[in-house]
Amino acid sequence: MSDGVNRLASGNFKAVINAMSGNRFTGILTGFFSTSIVQSSSTITVLIVSFVNAKLISLKQSIYLVLGSNIGTTLTAWLILFLGFGDVSFSNPDYILPLLVIAVPIYFSRNNQLRSFGTLTIGFVILVFGLAELKSTVIGFDLSNNIYFTELVENNNQEGIKGVFSFFLLGLVFTSLIQSSSAALALTLAMVVDGLSFELAAGMILGANLGTTITCNLAAIVANTEAKKAARAHFVINLMGILWAFPLFYVLLSLVGNLFDYLLPIIGLQGTQEIIQYELALFHTGFNLINVVLVVWFVPFIEKMASRLVFAAEVNEQSRKDNLLNPIFTSSSDYSMLKVHDEVHGFLDLNLEMMELFGTLINQKDQDKQQDVINKIIDLEEKSDSLELKIASVLTRIAQNGDGNDNQIRKQLIIVTELERIADKIYDLSELFQQKRENKIWFIQKQRDALLLLLQDCILILHTLKKILKNKENAIELSNFSMLCERLNQDMKNIKRNHYASIQKGNYKIKSGVIFNNMFTTLASIEENTGIIFSEIIE
Repeated sequence: MSDGVNRLASGNFKAVINAMSGNRFTGILTGFFSTSIVQSSSTITVLIVSFVNAKLISLKQSIYLVLGSNIGTTLTAWLILFLGFGDVSFSNPDYILPLLVIAVPIYFSRNNQLRSFGTLTIGFVILVFGLAELKSTVIGFDLSNNIYFTELVENNNQEGIKGVFSFFLLGLVFTSLIQSSSAALALTLAMVVDGLSFELAAGMILGANLGTTITCNLAAIVANTEAKKAARAHFVINLMGILWAFPLFYVLLSLVGNLFDYLLPIIGLQGTQEIIQYELALFHTGFNLINVVLVVWFVPFIEKMASRLVFAAEVNEQSRKDNLLNPIFTSSSDYSMLKVHDEVHGFLDLNLEMMELFGTLINQKDQDKQQDVINKIIDLEEKSDSLELKIASVLTRIAQNGDGNDNQIRKQLIIVTELERIADKIYDLSELFQQKRENKIWFIQKQRDALLLLLQDCILILHTLKKILKNKENAIELSNFSMLCERLNQDMKNIKRNHYASIQKGNYKIKSGVIFNNMFTTLASIEENTGIIFSEIIE
């Protein structure tokens, strides 16, 4: 169902991201409405972690989104009740089967929007059938006649807060295992029918509220450090709620009871069990609302605690490069394209790192250190090959699904190909250096200076490309790019002219001249690759 929502909203995806980047109010609203629509806080929190992983939003913004999601997920209890867990309307979902009959043909439509609507509808049908199946399964347990359940309730009913804590642990463990607070809520509401008291059921809901944080923390295992912090922030937020709720537990129950006594004549519910079910829904919503109002003022503290909970062993920014474009973070085509765009920036950084390493290689005289630098360049070139394949596979998947802009996909494929070719050229330069070293060929200072000059030109061009990629309307950087390319071409002409003159004068040996010629020619040819990338960006 969430995939259908993602696809339907894909046209406005950037607008949604901008809304997420706003103030605390817009962030909370965005988290609330997205979770209300998808009806899965786990899905939304995983997406939030993925946004942080892609550097689309900051840790602080993710906290506001999680706060809103915590409120949005409380609508699940009301949905469960209205779908038949209480003696209310829609107790028999006869409309579901006809809805499925309509949705399946739409799902196979060639129209992307219709297919997305079909995906959403089928997801909703699965949700309803799943809840109904869960209800019938729990009823099938016949908990009222189950000796273990009866003893569990009886033993804890008289234990006060100790009994509440026991059911809190039950809700925590159950939700952590199945990774679904919705299922835990459904189970709790069904258990009320078989005699579970309001007090113990409320404790179980608090446990489910904390247990649901396990999902995004599992998703963040393959993410970068900031994404791990966002996942820990979700845990800290819900833990803070538990810490204040338990001391005020009976006050909360009393407030819910008094409010429900006032509303009872208006809504006209009948039967103790049905009333408790609605009181639980009200308790769940009220608790999360109060928690958001309280903790929203402690966002800096939450950021600090989340950072401390990311252990040193997990702080490994390189894992971001090793886990690029993980499928868990690419649920929609527009998000996938944004992720590709982010990784193109990373590809440029990789090329820049390779160029800087080659610069240190030119001036390095210690042979052991030279070999270390060459090995690093080889490792980065292998990563560039892997990165090209990963990005290309994502772009191919988007194209095959018919969800993306074909022209944009083509552009990104060309850009990535050219970036990989630049990485190959720097690798070739390291191979030439290795050949020079093995043949005991030496460069004079004039040769080294010439190579460093061209290398610096290339580095400046790549830095400018990064800025243009971020904002292709930047007139200053557009002008700088043209100027830098002209400067590289002029430097190349001067170096070539001086090179031929030096050979005639015998300033260095022929073998040295051949390798030097191959090196500066390879460096200068990088301008062709950057020119193609530039054309694709601004076109």
